[in-house]
Amino acid sequence: MVIYNIDRYIHKSSKQQAQDQLFTEKPIVSIIVPGKNEGRHFYKLTRTLTEQTYSNYELIVVDDGSDDNSALIGRDLERRGYIDKFFRNEIRGGKASGANLALRYARGKFIVHLDADTSLNNDALEKILTPFYYDYRVGGVGGNVKVRNRQESLATALQSIEYLKTITIGRVVTSYLGIYRIISGAYGAFRREALDRVEGYDIGPGLDGDITVKIRKIGYRIWFEPTAVGQTHAPTTFYK
Repeated sequence: MVIYNIDRYIHKSSKQQAQDQLFTEKPIVSIIVPGKNEGRHFYKLTRTLTEQTYSNYELIVVDDGSDDNSALIGRDLERRGYIDKFFRNEIRGGKASGANLALRYARGKFIVHLDADTSLNNDALEKILTPFYYDYRVGGVGGNVKVRNRQESLATALQSIEYLKTITIGRVVTSYLGIYRIISGAYGAFRREALDRVEGYDIGPGLDGDITVKIRKIGYRIWFEPTAVGQTHAPTTFYK
């Protein structure tokens, strides 16, 4: 954590200027949420977004062939104005396919990819967008994903420690060294022009790593922002 503290001290004034520029420009941000059988998380997702300090966003949800009540919940939230665009694939195409569908209709200068069960700290959008203004070479920013239910069981406590080791500490170091390679699909942001240049997500299992590598290959920097915090629900047992 020493590297992070030094970096934060050196660049504090520059980051404040970047944050000021973000709020001066106030670009629209497209939050895309592809997934299957995630309807039970939609209410919490929309609630956490209404509490954000940065409010100029649109929410696009893609129901990827769910067999639960996701479509019913999603369409209700769309009708009430909490979801801006809701799409349903009758046949499952995979998360990358769902993300590409959302991108097709997204209007934002920046794209934030979330899992439906990720809840955000109230300044999370602001924090994950600021690095794009700090350095215009930044094409993608990874958020800091933590375990929301870490006190629920031994399994969640151990997973919380693992998240701290592999995500918070590991990615701070690799970002500082310029070798950070995987932005988690649970919570990450991208410059829209970078996604357009690599023609979106590749269909297949390597969603998170593939898109990050493609963006790096065309010359963009990949950044990890430890102050942009999202919470996810971890399994409560060691067994499925």
